[in-house]
Amino acid sequence: MKRLLCFVLIFCMALSLFCGCTDNNMDNTTESSALESTSASESTASSESTSSSESTSSSDSASDSESTSSESTSESETEETSVTEEPMQQPEAIPQSIKILAIGNSFSTDATEYLWDILHDAGIQEVIVGNLYISGCSLDTHWEKMTKNSASYTFYYNNSGTWEKRTGNTALQAIQAENWDFITVQQVSQDSGRPQSLGNLQNVLNYVNANKTNENAEIYWHMTWAYQSNASHDGFTNYGRSQMKMYDAIISTYTDHVSKYDMIIDAIPTGTAVQNLRTSYLGDSLNLDGYHMDHDIGRYTVALTWFSFFTGIDARYINWVPEKYPQIAEDKAAVCYAVNQAIQTPFEITPSIYTKKPIVSEEMTDADKEAIRGLGYNPDDYIVLDLAMEYAALYSCTNHAQKLTPELAPSNKKILYSAATAIFTRDQIPVGTIITVAPGYEYYPEAWISLGQKTPQNLRPAKVSTATTIVDEAWWGIFQYRAFNLNSQTANTVMQESDLDKLRIYVPKKTPKIEKYSELTQEDISVLSSAGKDASKYQVLNLDLTLAAFYKSTNAAVMYYGLNYSSVALPKTMATRIFDKTDLPNGTVISLKSGYEYRPEGWSDLDDPNPTRPEIVKTSVVVVDDAWWGSFNYRAFNIAALGEASELSYADINALRIYVPKN
Repeated sequence: MKRLLCFVLIFCMALSLFCGCTDNNMDNTTESSALESTSASESTASSESTSSSESTSSSDSASDSESTSSESTSESETEETSVTEEPMQQPEAIPQSIKILAIGNSFSTDATEYLWDILHDAGIQEVIVGNLYISGCSLDTHWEKMTKNSASYTFYYNNSGTWEKRTGNTALQAIQAENWDFITVQQVSQDSGRPQSLGNLQNVLNYVNANKTNENAEIYWHMTWAYQSNASHDGFTNYGRSQMKMYDAIISTYTDHVSKYDMIIDAIPTGTAVQNLRTSYLGDSLNLDGYHMDHDIGRYTVALTWFSFFTGIDARYINWVPEKYPQIAEDKAAVCYAVNQAIQTPFEITPSIYTKKPIVSEEMTDADKEAIRGLGYNPDDYIVLDLAMEYAALYSCTNHAQKLTPELAPSNKKILYSAATAIFTRDQIPVGTIITVAPGYEYYPEAWISLGQKTPQNLRPAKVSTATTIVDEAWWGIFQYRAFNLNSQTANTVMQESDLDKLRIYVPKKTPKIEKYSELTQEDISVLSSAGKDASKYQVLNLDLTLAAFYKSTNAAVMYYGLNYSSVALPKTMATRIFDKTDLPNGTVISLKSGYEYRPEGWSDLDDPNPTRPEIVKTSVVVVDDAWWGSFNYRAFNIAALGEASELSYADINALRIYVPKN
């Protein structure tokens, strides 16, 4: 690659980067109680904009991985897993100075937010990072501003670990602010995979090249990332709302078009690093709002990619993680693997070897064994999860996933009355896990879809004082992460070290099989008999319901849920998994309880939107036949209560029942 010719120069150069803001335009697409809002109104985000506030780190605005449960065909082992990688090669040399200027928008903010700290942690003495920023800025807009010498940029500048915000700057001022070693350019995200949008790229390159003060400064392409699979951004329609189509288009736009520009040395493979990481246990949960990176793992990943790209140093060499997000350290191995593989193979996805987050256990005591036996289970079938409990600490999932302590929040007296665990994933607390809390104590099972996102107040799980909870898919719902705050039920009781064992979590060594079908209840038999069917010839299909979620078949077949959408109407809906014709053969009976309605969304191909959506159904019984399937090959159901509905809960999971003929 062209970049390899330039590594010798890296060690005498400096890097500069921008701090900035995030786009927080959100899709207001929701399902109403009558399942009609998604047809009536869809306000989608259209550009990289910002509404966040700048502080020492350039932005920290508040604002998702799909949580459909998949059918398991066998029990899986719950073990403390280890993964072997090639040993890290120590860097041959550390550059003394590096200066990088990003010309971009909020996506370059995401990439550079942590870059100064990472470069400094590597031992580079002089680090300067700059970001020339306009919200949602495309190449066309950059060229327009350059030709007019418009003072409409915000220039974020960092030479000490603290971001300085300079408003009213021109592009020329930023380009000539330093003798930059590296200057990056990029396209606005919705056009990042559209070569027809590159008309002014050469003009921008010529301007940068003519005005840079370091004649040896090199220009690189920031190859950005595909959106989250259920992103609301209206630019996602450029790619049929398909993440893989968008990723492939971003890659081909560079390899077939941008790489042909002589002034472009190479591409920074941030999009590939992100896509690599999405194949790990972290999944498609790296975004703040479906398109920007979240403020912990997402931003850390792209900044680490820039570091390794420009220095040639293994990502594992870096120890620093943001003070606000210490939990990144737990996932750093998966992040570094994704980054290193992207550097080695920048235009292809490398599946992660980190597919399960390791489970750390502690020794099972006699009291643990007695407790498990008392619940009717065999202690030999479980391990005790190490909770890493800390007293005088708490989380609030309505804020970011940061553990608060007296040092971080000295005015919050509630911290003294709480103890908090580490943060856990679905792999670490699988279905079948037993959670126990001692008499006189209670806990909040805090929950997040993504660790860089806030959970709306109305989705925050309730306080639990029940002695025993068995984890099931309903317990996880749409969430991907959990942590626990433990309190005494006696108000204002300061937690001590002696309280830390009052919450115990027992993880099954083998996770239970999730059956595709279940047996009929007496109510099911009555429904089938009323429909004139022989109940002995049917079985109940597992619908894998997700609360606060819906599909929209005028888009690709992805589930919409959580924080990309209005939290007011979403809790009034729930959605099934997607079914094909083998799941719902002719003769299948779809039964709807009184007081509910559903929309049977349909797709011919999962990646292809339909021009119209199927009508809402309020009929109590429908029998599947060829006409019901029509041109569709896939179906999924959005379910809501009739009228001015209240929020749905797992008390509503039997509103829709599907009876499939036995073979």
